[in-house]
Formats: sequence, structure tokens, C-alpha cells
Amino acid sequence: MAVDSYALTSRENFKTYAGITTTDDDTLIDSIIDRASDRIETFCNRKFMTRDFSETYDGGAETVQLRNYPVTSVEIISYGKTAAITVSSATSTDLRATVEVQDDRLILSRFDEDGAETSTALTYASYATTASLTTAIDGTTGWNATKVKDVLSIDLVRSGGVSVLDNSGSLYFLDPLDSEYGVAEDTGIVSLMVSSVDWRWGDFPRSSPKFSNGKDNVWVKYTAGYSSIPDDLEQICLEVAHKMYHARKHDPSVASESLGGYSYSKSSVSAIPDETKEALILWKSYY
Repeated sequence: MAVDSYALTSRENFKTYAGITTTDDDTLIDSIIDRASDRIETFCNRKFMTRDFSETYDGGAETVQLRNYPVTSVEIISYGKTAAITVSSATSTDLRATVEVQDDRLILSRFDEDGAETSTALTYASYATTASLTTAIDGTTGWNATKVKDVLSIDLVRSGGVSVLDNSGSLYFLDPLDSEYGVAEDTGIVSLMVSSVDWRWGDFPRSSPKFSNGKDNVWVKYTAGYSSIPDDLEQICLEVAHKMYHARKHDPSVASESLGGYSYSKSSVSAIPDETKEALILWKSYY
């Protein structure tokens, strides 16, 4: 096992911090670092190491607050969905037929009259456009498909299993945003901008433009995070991991112990200590 590529510190840095010179606990240390990193990111409600995100947000406001930052690039912002493919079952005796749109593939699942399941995965790496994806669906036993619009398959809206047994179902893509927008990289705030024509002729709107109103109708594909973890955030991870490393020798079911006239209590190791939470407030996202 190795430390996850998104972990907030490394095995080498942890061992230096903890004064460990042997390799006996390397596998354990890797696991602890990963769990400490996960706890910190869960508490902070954001991811820290750079990676790609595909997320939806509610419209209706002048800005959209991205969940992860700093933002390094925005691939696309869209809202409003349009059908790209219609899919239907081609076998009237099937008991169930569903289409699921995942991040990197389409899953076709059908149950025949005997209850036997056949599942087919069509990856976007193999079928990059909805035109090629439509052809692949239509060529799969038990399925019919019609292309409505040719777009990138990766731009299809994610959805759970859509039933197409009795009626055809549509697979959607989100319409690209046709307005200019700005992104505050450090905070992840996306704002619509006044058009250059309005600016040039002084035809200013009475209020700032807003994203169209709707639930989860603003879709953003972007890259965010640090290429290297800031020192003070890594220090917090080291401290959390160090507490977890030493706590493994204690019985977690024992909250307090006493010996003669001496007694002490042990805090739970299942949660981040309060003093650590205070240090993480500056890193916490409330969106």
C-alpha cells in the first residue's frame, strides 16, 4: 500500500515528524495518513490537492460559489439541458430496461423474461461523441437509440438508472453558458459579467446579471486545488495522523482510567480534536 496521491502529507514527512526510523509500520502509516487526510477534508467540506471536478449548483443568484478552490481552470459552465440521445427497449418481453449515465461510461441494463440480467458498459473513451455512442447503443442487443444532437459524451448529464421499458428516455447535455463570466481563483466565486456591448454604449442593466433560476441547473467542470499542500495545512495533518498512530495502542472503549488517587480521561480518537478544528477554521468551506 502507498499513500494516496491526494493525501495531505507523505510517509517520509510523517516519519521525520514522529521520529520513526524503521520501516516496520510503513503500511500502517500509509493507512493512517490517508484516513487523517479524509477526516480533515470531510470537516473542511472541500478537497485540497489539485484534481478535476464536475458539479451542479442551484441558479438564481448573481454568483456561484464553487465547493473547491483555489481554481486553476474552468473547462465549461452550462445551464439548461437539451436531449442528445433518445433510448428505448427493443425487446417487448423484457421485465426491466434502464440506462445509467456515469462520469466515464453509459450502463445499459436489461432483465429478460426469465429474470436474467445483461449489463453493457459503453465507455466515453471508446465512444467520444453522442453520434458514436448512439450507434453503439443501437447495435447492442435489446436496445434502440436515436441521435438528437452530436456533442461530447463526457458532457452528458449524470443520472441514475432511467427506465426505458415502456417509454423512450432521453439522455441530456447541458447548454453552454453564452454569457461572459469571471472566476475569483482564490475563493472559487463565479460571477456573470456585463456584456462588452452594454459596457461600450453605457446601456447598463439596473442590477447585476443572474444565473437562471433552478435546482441543480448550473453545471461546472473545473480544476481546483493545490499542486503542493501549504505547510500549515500539512502540519495539521501530521498532528492528526500522529495522534491516530499513538492511539492505536489504547483501548478506544475506555474513556477514563484511574490508579490509586490518580485518574485521567482520554478523548475519542474517532473525531478531530477541538483544538485542531479551531486551526482548520481558516480552511473550512461553508458552501
